[in-house]
Amino acid sequence: MKDIKEIKKSIQLLVRYPHTFGWVEFGDKGNACTGRLDHMDRADNDNYAETYAAVVKAMPKYSELHECFGAVLQKELGLAQYPRYDYMVKLLTRIFMDDAQMQDSDSIKRMCFFTDRVQRYMKTTGKKELEPADMALILG
Repeated sequence: MKDIKEIKKSIQLLVRYPHTFGWVEFGDKGNACTGRLDHMDRADNDNYAETYAAVVKAMPKYSELHECFGAVLQKELGLAQYPRYDYMVKLLTRIFMDDAQMQDSDSIKRMCFFTDRVQRYMKTTGKKELEPADMALILG
């Protein structure tokens, strides 16, 4: 996702639904989907740089969006201090740089709503793992 308006809308959604996101999965060590920052090829580096620039434009340092997102991230990660701006931009960049999955703010919205439903279902049923039959109940 490179569109500044869509990134801004997406960050606002993440502020509203922070519990639906696996923030630690997007740290420097990466995850099974994104990999490590220090093992990117040239195309990934270019994509990362373009997305990083778009995130900075969408959420300028000390902007209202920066302040809101920082407070939410601090709470979600249980940080003693307010997170650094560079860390927030890097985290958001890693989330938004997958153009296939994160096409626009509607992609983020659908993901947040679905994850919220799954979390509520698991809490209500007391389940720790989902089975295929659970999906019909969640989506129904």
